[in-house]
Amino acid sequence: MSDASTLVHTIAIRWNMGLAEQAIRQISAQVWAAHGQPAQAVQDLIEQMRTLLKQQLAHTATPAEQMRLLEISYRLEQGIGKRREALNLAKNLRHLSERKADVLHQVRSAALLSDAWYWVSALDFALDWSRRTLQTAKPLEMKGQGGRPLKAAFVAEEVHLAWLMALQGGTDESVDKLLTDATTRYTNMTDQSGQAAALATWSQVRMLQGRWTDSVDCARRLLQVSETTRDKASAARRLWAAARSAGRAGDLPTARAWVDQSLEASRSADDVSSLVAALFSQASILSLAGEASAMDVADRAVTLADAWNMEILRRWAMLERSWLRLAAGQPDLDEMRATLDSFTKIGCAPLEAESRYALYHALQAANQDAQADYDKAREQFTTLKMAWHLARLEANDPLLVQSRQP
Repeated sequence: MSDASTLVHTIAIRWNMGLAEQAIRQISAQVWAAHGQPAQAVQDLIEQMRTLLKQQLAHTATPAEQMRLLEISYRLEQGIGKRREALNLAKNLRHLSERKADVLHQVRSAALLSDAWYWVSALDFALDWSRRTLQTAKPLEMKGQGGRPLKAAFVAEEVHLAWLMALQGGTDESVDKLLTDATTRYTNMTDQSGQAAALATWSQVRMLQGRWTDSVDCARRLLQVSETTRDKASAARRLWAAARSAGRAGDLPTARAWVDQSLEASRSADDVSSLVAALFSQASILSLAGEASAMDVADRAVTLADAWNMEILRRWAMLERSWLRLAAGQPDLDEMRATLDSFTKIGCAPLEAESRYALYHALQAANQDAQADYDKAREQFTTLKMAWHLARLEANDPLLVQSRQP
C-alpha cells in the first residue's frame, strides 16, 4: 500500500483536513511520475478521494469548513490536470462565499476563480477576476483591516495580475507599476519569499518581451533574496525564464546552470508547469549549443504539456519546438498554424507575434506567400515594443539559430 493509499484509508476512518491535503499532494505526484497516465490503482485512489471530499462536504454545516473543503477539492483537480472540473469547483466556492462569507473569504474565492480561468487558458476571464480580487480587497487594505492574511492575498494578486497583463501584451507602465508595488509591499511585510516570487515574475515578463538582460538581472536579484529564505528550491524552479533569456543573450554557461537547477527543483517539488517550461527552455539552450539532444527534449516538453492540459503552456512548448524544427529544416506547418490560431484566440499577444513570425519563416521555406504574416508580425513587435524580436525580423533572421558543431 502506497503512502497515499495509507492516508486515504486513514481519512476514510477518521476525517482530517491536514491528512487530506497531504494525500492530494502525494496523489498528484504519482500522476505526474507516470507522465499524466497513472495506473488504474492511482485512478481508483483519485475517485476514493473525490468521494470522501463530497461526503465530508455534505456533512459539514459551517460555510468556512465548506469553503476549505472546496479548496482542497480544487487543488486535487488542478493537481492532476483536470482544469474544467477545477473551474466548476472554483465557481461553486465563489457562489458560496458571496452568500455566506466575509470579505477576506470573498477575496480568496475571487483569486481562486481567476486562477481557475487562467488554467483553462481563458485570459480575459482570468484578468477580470484578478481585477475583481483587488477591487474587493482594496477598501480593507487601505483601512489597514484584514490583517496579514488580507495583505498577503492582495500583494499575491498584484503579482498574478501583472503576469496576466504581460501575457496579454499590457503596457510596461501598467505591469511595472503592479510589480513595483508588490515588491515594496513584500519588503514592508519582511516577506522575502514574496519578494522572490515578484522578482521571478518580473524576470518572466522581461523574457516574454525579449528583454534578455533585464530578465537575467531580475533573476540575479531573485537569487540574492532567496539566499536569505528557507525556500531556495522555489526560487530555483522559477529560473527557467532567466535561463531561456541567458541563452538568447548568448550566455550559455549561465543558461545551462540555471535550467539544470530549474529542472532539478521542479522534479523534486512535482511542479509540472515549471518542469514543462524548464524542458522547452533547455531544448532551445541545447539547440543554441549545437547539441543533437535538443529535439528529444523539446518533444518531451510537448508530450508532458499535452498531459498537463493547459493550452498556453502546451502551445508555448510547441512554439519552442517549431523554432528547432525550422532550424533543422523540418517545419510542421499545420502545427504552427494551429499554435498561432490558439494564441490569437486566447489573446497572448507576445506569443502570438512570435508564432506568426515563426510561421512566416516556415511558409517562406515552403515557397508560399508569407508577406501578410511578416507584415503583421512586424506590426505586433512594434506595438508591443519587442525590440530584439523586431531587429531579428528586420534582418529576416529566425529567432533561434541552431549552432553547428565543428
